[in-house]
Amino acid sequence: MADVPLPTGSRPLELERVQSSRADAGQLQLRLSGRWLDPQAEAEEDEELLVVNVEGRRHRFPASREERSDAELAPGRWSASFKIPAWAEPREEGQAALWLGNAVIPVPPLREPVAPSRPGPGAARSASPHAGSQPPADPLLADTIAALRAELEQRTADAVEIRAALAHARSELESRSSSDGELEATLSELRGELDRLRTALHEQRGTLRQRTEQLAELREQVATAQANAELLAELREQVATAQANAELRDAEATTLRGDLAAAHVSREAAASEAAGLRSELERVGSELAVTREQVDTESVHLQDANKLLADARALAEELRAAESGG
Repeated sequence: MADVPLPTGSRPLELERVQSSRADAGQLQLRLSGRWLDPQAEAEEDEELLVVNVEGRRHRFPASREERSDAELAPGRWSASFKIPAWAEPREEGQAALWLGNAVIPVPPLREPVAPSRPGPGAARSASPHAGSQPPADPLLADTIAALRAELEQRTADAVEIRAALAHARSELESRSSSDGELEATLSELRGELDRLRTALHEQRGTLRQRTEQLAELREQVATAQANAELLAELREQVATAQANAELRDAEATTLRGDLAAAHVSREAAASEAAGLRSELERVGSELAVTREQVDTESVHLQDANKLLADARALAEELRAAESGG
């Protein structure tokens, strides 16, 4: 086991010790311990990841859930264990870092490294590279990319395993002075496997492009559906307005029907009154005709009377004249 003291720094966590020990076949267990510098970060309980850069690729290892001692669980203290393949043992400055939420804390290399062994299939698969890009906001595209990324990570892990197996094979062949033919056959087989992996990766990329195009079509259909929904909402609003206008017109028609009925009653009453007036007019006309006949008759009698009166007056004058002359 090797202990490495670490310098303090302006970080939420200060690493004080790095311990390494053998774990399962082909694996190491790194135990990091230290103390919290930021009480708020201690309360947040962010995910703990050990990130190791191997041949330009990042490999992330989650912390092992193991029981911790009372000293490690004391307030202000921190510790975590990580199982990593032997080939991922950090041997250079800046090769490993502890990711704690948004904080990145460098982990110094081991000064007394444990002898590495060939990584097993499970170890290679547990260390999968992760890109730093954020997943897209669309859930369908996120699921598609996540599935393709998982397949890519699996195949990349297999490629790492193959490269480790290739390195191990080269070492064994060189140490045992194997024949060049056997080495070439092994290398050819490994190259064929790498070619198959490249072909599979190319197919996965084609599938991703196809699904991306399908997603674009789905988005276009969703946009069309939204436009149709907006048009339907507008038509519903127009129908509601038309219904309100129809109800208003029905109310007006009801009022007009009442007015028309009242006018019809008034007209019938006026017609009845006009008929009475016509009867009265006819009666008055009849009486007037009778009166006119009577007046005409009386006028003739009056003329006769006036003529008799004139004759009487003339006779009286003659009589008075005769009396005067006599």
